[in-house]
Parts: sequence; C-alpha cells; structure tokens
Amino acid sequence: MSKYIYQYFLDNEFLKDEFYSKNNIDLRIKMWDQLGLINHQKIIINEKNLKLFSKPSGNINVPGSWNRNDLLDLKLTLKNTFITNNQLKELIKKTTDKNKKNILLDFLNFSIEINNYFKNNLQVNKYELLCDFLFLDNLKNSNYLTKSNDLKSVKYELNNKDIRNIYEYQLLGDTSDGFKFSNSKSLVNKLNFNLMYVARILENYFIKYSSNYIILSTSRVLTNQSDWSSYIKTRNKMKYFSYINLYNGLWVFYTSNLGFYYKDIWFTPDSDSFIQLENQKNLFLGYLEYDLKLLEDNSISKNTTSNYTKPQIYLITLITINVLSFLIALYKFKKKDF
Repeated sequence: MSKYIYQYFLDNEFLKDEFYSKNNIDLRIKMWDQLGLINHQKIIINEKNLKLFSKPSGNINVPGSWNRNDLLDLKLTLKNTFITNNQLKELIKKTTDKNKKNILLDFLNFSIEINNYFKNNLQVNKYELLCDFLFLDNLKNSNYLTKSNDLKSVKYELNNKDIRNIYEYQLLGDTSDGFKFSNSKSLVNKLNFNLMYVARILENYFIKYSSNYIILSTSRVLTNQSDWSSYIKTRNKMKYFSYINLYNGLWVFYTSNLGFYYKDIWFTPDSDSFIQLENQKNLFLGYLEYDLKLLEDNSISKNTTSNYTKPQIYLITLITINVLSFLIALYKFKKKDF
C-alpha cells in the first residue's frame, strides 16, 4: 500500500502546495477508484425538520424570511463516496489480482488500527479531512434547503462551504459565520464515510515526503552559497575520517547487514506526516552515510542514496591489514633465535 500511494504521488508529481487543487483532487480520487474503493452510485441524504440556529450573514441568496428556530428540510446528493468497511471486506474476497489484493488488505488493516487508536471516533478527531472528497452533484435541485411543510418556500442551493459549516458546528460547536442547526447530528452521522477519513490520513502521511522528493530531485543546488560550502567541508572531513577509522567501517558493515525491523517503522498516528526512521539505530554504532551527488546542472542525482563507500571495502581492508600484520609478525618471530 505504501509503495502504491507513494509511487502514484511521484508519477503525478503532486506538490504539497498544489495538493488541494481541483485537478489534483480528481487525480487523487482516481487513485482510490483504481482500487475499487469508490462507490459510483449517488448517495441521497434527506433530513427533515432541521431546527435553524443561525444562517450566513450577508448572503443575498438566503431567504430573509428564515429565522432562528424555523424548521428546514435538507437534501444532499453525493458522488464518488467511499465504500463501507463491509463492502471492502467483500471486495477483498472477490479480488483475484494478488498485488491489488495485498494493497486492499493493507488498507483494511490500517483502517482497523487507526480506528482503534482513535477509539472509533475518527470523524471527530479528523473532522478537517471531510471536504476534499465531498463531491456534490451539480444537477439542479440536487442539494438544497427549503422550509418544512411549505410548498411555496424557495430552495436555497447548498454548496460545500455550507455543508462544512453545518458539519463543524455539530461536531465542534464552531462559531464561524454560516448555517447552523441545533439538531443536525443525524445528518453528520450520514456524512461519516469512515474509509474516506482513512484514505485522507494516508494521503497526508505521504504527501510531505513525496513532495519533498520531487522538489529536491528537480531543483538546482546553489553551490555558490555559504551553506553549501559549509556542508561540503563538513562532509569531506567526516568522509576522510571514516577512511582512517576502519573500526567504524567494521560497524557499518555489521549494521548494513543487520537491517531493520521495518514493521515497526510507521507514521505517528497523531501527526499529519511524521515518520521516525532513526528509532532503531544504536547511538554507539556506525551506519551508512551518503553524500549528495550533483549532476551537471547542479540538481541532485536521483540515485544519490547509493553514493557511499561500500562497507565491504572496510572489511576487506581490515582483513588485509590483519593478514599482513600476522605475516610480518610471523616472519619476525621466525628470525628470532630463542
């Protein structure tokens, strides 16, 4: 799953600052659709007798006759909603493609873990993740408010901002300007597409790192700046020191073959995008360190992480020195007449 998301972000060159543009949102929903996680049938939500608490000020489209405590009816028509957890389990059973099935299994397992972490209250803890994937049908009379039991009442066309105001007031008591109802809990519950929140959490986890990679691999390094000169000077000192510190090289050989227990390396659930990659390293041991390799145009080479001294060289050098030392010592002892 991690590889699928990360590679998709790289292939589409998503940058964090442009992640929420309409075009990129469409590409992102396509990514989940390719896995079968998107419901192509429209979801219609009807709520009767919502008790008005406040309405947007200065919005000339809102009927002036609507006042606090008036009862309103609401209709929403949603597109591209996420399937349910039970539908996901059925999808996994029916999926024959091995790679796709493994991705879906990872997604399901993460869904279980993240819901357990937030004590099955994901909607409240991650309320801000709703709007990117809230797709209102653009047909006329698909999304509106109208006065209850009043056939002559005008219809107010709802937009995403209106839904967000209603949603956040019910969950958080948000006091920003907009529609608010004192009894909209049922509506908010119907907007609780759990797997959508799971998908958005995963997107936020990866966008920081994929965006940084794209920027770093396509931008030019300003080699005439003092920061770069200081970096090169320090790195060269460390590199030359490592050449003569052969025992550190021996530890590098050891740790490079020891590896990591990658199952324990994952994003911090409470964060937007933070993964601790150093927590399995021993402070007193040496590890592989690579130097930034620049191309002719001063951009960073995409294989720069392979730009390090192979740890086998240290081992071979140590063995060679030890063998030579042993042979010299043996030769000297043989010449001694005891």
